[in-house]
Amino acid sequence: MKFSYNKVFLIGIGGVGMSALAGFFLKKGIKVFGYDREESNITRKLSSDGASIFYELKKSNLDTFIKDDKSESLVVYTPAINRENIIFIFFKENNYVLKKRSEVLESIICSQKNIAVAGTHGKTTITALISHILNYSGVEITAFIGGFLSEKNTNFIFSNKPKYFIVEADEYDKSFLRINPYISVISSLDLDHVDIYRNHDDLIFNFNVFLNKTEKMVISHENVLSDLKIKNTQVDTYDDVPHDILNKKSLKHIDLILPGKHNIANLNAAVITCLSLGLKSAEINNAICDFKGILRRFQFHEKKNFILIEDYAHHPKEISATLNAVSEMYLNKKITVFFQPHLFSRTDFFLEDFAKSLSIAENVILYEIYGAREKNQGTVNSLDLLKLINANYKSLIKETEIDNVINHIKPDLVVVLGAGDITKSVKKIHKSLKNNS
Repeated sequence: MKFSYNKVFLIGIGGVGMSALAGFFLKKGIKVFGYDREESNITRKLSSDGASIFYELKKSNLDTFIKDDKSESLVVYTPAINRENIIFIFFKENNYVLKKRSEVLESIICSQKNIAVAGTHGKTTITALISHILNYSGVEITAFIGGFLSEKNTNFIFSNKPKYFIVEADEYDKSFLRINPYISVISSLDLDHVDIYRNHDDLIFNFNVFLNKTEKMVISHENVLSDLKIKNTQVDTYDDVPHDILNKKSLKHIDLILPGKHNIANLNAAVITCLSLGLKSAEINNAICDFKGILRRFQFHEKKNFILIEDYAHHPKEISATLNAVSEMYLNKKITVFFQPHLFSRTDFFLEDFAKSLSIAENVILYEIYGAREKNQGTVNSLDLLKLINANYKSLIKETEIDNVINHIKPDLVVVLGAGDITKSVKKIHKSLKNNS
């Protein structure tokens, strides 16, 4: 990668994708600046590594960044950033070089062999598994992961001389079309991001454009094979039956870390990828046994006095997969779910599907919708969803009401679901459960 900038400003530096880029630039010796709405463990870590970050929307906070030649400065943003953000407006009006995160990622990996993981569900888990297996086995990689590896609490693996780049090929905003993969992995083709794709056919068309740019191999879940129209590239498939090379020890370990058939499928995708890159069965099994999981991906916060699991599931299919896996693990326990819907457009479009998937649980506690990049147009709210859910107990609450609802239900198996800031409630839920156990 040729990079002509000596300093970078990231708007929304605390996001998972942006923070990984920030980590990359810091490793490259490039000065990193950034803004985010609030301080977090992510931004604190970046600050300790040398990044200069502020949290107040004041132009004066930009003084350190803008005092030098703007031709040597790059400003990075994501589609989630509001165009009315005063920092974004300042950089645009003053003719700074502004690039989307996907553009910057493209420039980093364009001259390197990359493994790109795509699909509606499972991208982060597959990317994390591939990255861990290769890294553990001594293969030089740089990886940008959409979640944090539990043991190292990082979403980024760096090498000065990577043989491969491992990236998540995000379909939102069609940003994945910028990538030209050496190997691509496609996990699923369920419709999502209905603010971007007109319908399922539109989604499939764009995925086929992406996959047909693959140089060596497309690795596909067999469930989506009929939708693919791959012309000149080898296609290999996987399912949710454990791959032949997996031994009892690695399967037992992964069942503790990432339970469920959907995670066996994710593991198989990683196994086939690593086999295609020349790794041996023993290397793969040894690496799997060392894998410690991913934060917010079937993450156990408690197993002793009660069970508390957190998962990033925010699509009806993901919720069903997670809750069914929990049901299979704990046959005689009743599931209580805390769920925060993510995006107004997604909630509105999949309202009945969300209600059906959440009804797998005995008790359902909803938060208000986390709008993220979207403004509330008043077309849907969490109460609309609550009315459709079939559960023994259901309620719409604020975080301040956690103790009340746990005192009332007295659950011993709780699953916290969502891609928004509901993760901040996990400590309070844990404390309340502990007081009631």
